Amino acid sequence: MTDRKPPIAKPAAGLRQRWRARTADWRIWWEPTAAQRRLGLKVVELDGNRLTWSNRKAAELTREADKLGGKGKASKPTRLQAAARGSIDAVCSMYLDPKNRLFHKNSEAHKKNLRYDITRILKVWGGTPVRALTKPVIYTWYESLLADLGARGAQRLIVSLSAVLTYAELKGLIEYNPAQKIRMESPAARNRLVSWAEFEALERAADQLALPSLRLTMALSMFMGQRVTDCIVNATAGAFGQHQFETGHALAWTLKRSKDRKNKISRLMVHPEVAPLVMAAIHRIRAGDFPCHQIDPEAPLVVADRTGAPMTKDRHEKLFRQVRDLAAKSVPSVAGVPGKLQPVQFRDLRRTFSDNARHAGIASDDVDDALGNTAGTDASLRQVYMPGSDQLAASAISAVQRPQEKKRRA
Repeated sequence: MTDRKPPIAKPAAGLRQRWRARTADWRIWWEPTAAQRRLGLKVVELDGNRLTWSNRKAAELTREADKLGGKGKASKPTRLQAAARGSIDAVCSMYLDPKNRLFHKNSEAHKKNLRYDITRILKVWGGTPVRALTKPVIYTWYESLLADLGARGAQRLIVSLSAVLTYAELKGLIEYNPAQKIRMESPAARNRLVSWAEFEALERAADQLALPSLRLTMALSMFMGQRVTDCIVNATAGAFGQHQFETGHALAWTLKRSKDRKNKISRLMVHPEVAPLVMAAIHRIRAGDFPCHQIDPEAPLVVADRTGAPMTKDRHEKLFRQVRDLAAKSVPSVAGVPGKLQPVQFRDLRRTFSDNARHAGIASDDVDDALGNTAGTDASLRQVYMPGSDQLAASAISAVQRPQEKKRRA
């Protein structure tokens, strides 16, 4: 029987030994620490047939690594020192640290997007010295991104890179942020609106797929203008209750907006068409359809219907695509028309709400209160949620009338 005891009884620092059953021999190698890896050091394979030489070589590699980062464990380079030596990986690691104020101040959704974007950035620039990212280099990359991802995708990655380089500038690792003032193309604002025929097709599809939670979230957005995160993450059973409004007694939704950093609490009247869907969801929880849910005010209102687990944004997006694909069979425009009409996305329901409210004669400030943003005063948001309308322009033109002269008394 083969002796599985490691052949080197007293291995040098960094030396590793592992038995390989497939080849029936010992693999021996030198492995750098995490700090040494940040200096660019890699794994070195050693010779399992030359044990003394391998042990000496491992000790030699460790001494060389210590010289690069200081002598002994106490003098290993800090992340800031490693970054100063040119590691974009180290700068990104420092920036993504939860203790970094510049990163931590962002919303959870934005932090998730930054992590994803930086992962893509590191695939291209991970081993590049920070000082090598000059403005011409970044602009050349932007042009290639523009061709591959379009204006919106290219802009997003450059903006995320700029956030990291701003941090590097503040830490004194570079003199200025070269990603700033890159002349980028402004992506066209999405202007897709959902017709009532399309929305009714989506409702029928959600019913056919037995997805009452999707029927509920679509209604909360189409009739009340709420974000997908508010519908899914923040909506709880205890947030709904009866309230006396000026217009009468009605079901109300008390919530904190997902993007409101002031943690302002809003109370929204639930639309009459949405109220039965909300109450049906609450009754399902109380009836114990989903045993994983405790009957308490914090129970999530929206769940993954087939499992009873709390809904996530990614799961919701996947289910909405299934609903859209089925709806497109009866109303093809839901899937869009190449070059003419964009496919329906869930966020288009929120935009359609604001457009419908404006055409009903509701003031922009009041639409803002429902949306939970400043589209009435912010020009860029206004282009998204309250774009120009020929119909409203015609109403404005028709409202201008020459005053009629009063008839003289006989």
